[in-house]
Amino acid sequence: FFFLMIRRPPRSTQSRSSAASDVYKRQLVTQLIIHSSDLNGPAKTHDIASQWTKRVHREFMKQYSEEIALGIPVTPYFKDLDKIEVAAKSEFQFNTIIIQPMFNILNTFLNNEISDIMEHLNRNIKEYERLMKENTKGSEDASP
Repeated sequence: FFFLMIRRPPRSTQSRSSAASDVYKRQLVTQLIIHSSDLNGPAKTHDIASQWTKRVHREFMKQYSEEIALGIPVTPYFKDLDKIEVAAKSEFQFNTIIIQPMFNILNTFLNNEISDIMEHLNRNIKEYERLMKENTKGSEDASP
């Protein structure tokens, strides 16, 4: 989805006054809202966001185990999500590469009406960055 937001619209929609352009813009906004709603876990307070993260990670690790059992290619970034250093790095990267840019676009579109949500997201990113750095140095006692 994010790539739809930054790519150039089809030629048929480039005229700002065309009905096709309006339809294209509505589709983008609709997709933005749907995807933001679907991926809103990292934009919650940290205690709620971390609960969602743990659930998603359990689901991913289960899928990884099932892929091994079935003898099919495994999804490499689903491995070892029960390790704090792997989980923190995964969340930091996912949130900074996918979630934050998507919510920045939504916040701009909504004239900063979701600034409180953006604050939660930014705090969570900082927390995962802290955990990632702290646990890369060898500490094993922190949790996401």
